[in-house]
Amino acid sequence: MGERVLTHSEGRNGAVLEQATVRPQSSRQRVPEAIVTPRLLTAKQAGLYLGFQTAWPVRELAWKGELPVVRIGKRRIAFDKYDLDSFIEQRKYRQSD
Repeated sequence: MGERVLTHSEGRNGAVLEQATVRPQSSRQRVPEAIVTPRLLTAKQAGLYLGFQTAWPVRELAWKGELPVVRIGKRRIAFDKYDLDSFIEQRKYRQSD
């Protein structure tokens, strides 16, 4: 059993599969095939991703309509990692001296 390298691709549910090297340690031990990074984040995770310490700033941005949300069920919301990246890119500017 040799070493395998998995590449970046997008799964059915939007999960991102990143490159991972899989090295079996023994024939009896099961080795995970890939590292799955969720595309949808909770408000707390989104806040940490954007550099906040709590979820409240992210929720306020969502309430103001400045940050898109994905509704899951009637009450639960999630934040798409791609929307968070876009939010960051839109707010970048060069500071002049």
